[in-house]
Amino acid sequence: MPHNRFDTRWGFAFPLAMLSVTAILASPAAATISASVLPYSPTSGWQSVYNGYATQENFEDTTLAPELSITLDGLAFATPETYTSLPGLYDPGSIYSDHENNQWDGTYAVTNYAYNSGLPAGAHWTNRWGNTAADLSQSITFHIGDGGASSFGVGMSDFQSLSSSSSPRTDHELFINGISYGTVESLGGAAFTPGQGPGGRNGYLQIVGSAATPIYSVEFVNLTLSDGLSFDALGYTAVPEAPAFLFLTVATIAAGVLGLRKRSSSHSASGTC
Repeated sequence: MPHNRFDTRWGFAFPLAMLSVTAILASPAAATISASVLPYSPTSGWQSVYNGYATQENFEDTTLAPELSITLDGLAFATPETYTSLPGLYDPGSIYSDHENNQWDGTYAVTNYAYNSGLPAGAHWTNRWGNTAADLSQSITFHIGDGGASSFGVGMSDFQSLSSSSSPRTDHELFINGISYGTVESLGGAAFTPGQGPGGRNGYLQIVGSAATPIYSVEFVNLTLSDGLSFDALGYTAVPEAPAFLFLTVATIAAGVLGLRKRSSSHSASGTC
């Protein structure tokens, strides 16, 4: 679920009046988060969307973009593991011929494979295609820290959906900030092409939020059977840090409101009209 970035950042509770003013200034009731899928096509516009993000992550090295982390959970990963850097580089084309050209930008991608029990606790992920489904995570989550993101996108590959023409396995549920948006298959409709490779680019997920309703997490969950998934061309535009003067202004307003209430209470107690 979306969290209050002011509470978690500063580590203390604001007075009720200040919280009310903050809500008015930063959380319009009409703000929503929407998600859609663009097909992999030179004319679909996914490249323009990706290039428009302030931060672009193509997983060409092990250093992840600022604020970005990845969690693997379920199946082999009985205890969730979160990473702020990649344990290795995954080249789909070098593993199996049917995964050739599954990248969206560059040579490398990210996968929910594989679990290596010989590695230290909390560091079992190899980011390399595994030999069996037992090496998979049931879900993979991309987190945007600090203030979250106003927009987010990522290329999806190797989704062996139930409607796949060959080797169907499972559909995949999408969660944004812990809230279900249904399956990516239903969300994408005709824009989503199920299946693996070669050229198994299923579609480009585009999520639009706002500064008032930031995107903090994007999770993909295999619903029934396990499924090896690949992701590339991840992009987002982070929500800017709230300027210091905003907090000072809110604090001043809150102090004034509390002062008026105090004076009003004093007058009432003394019988003054």
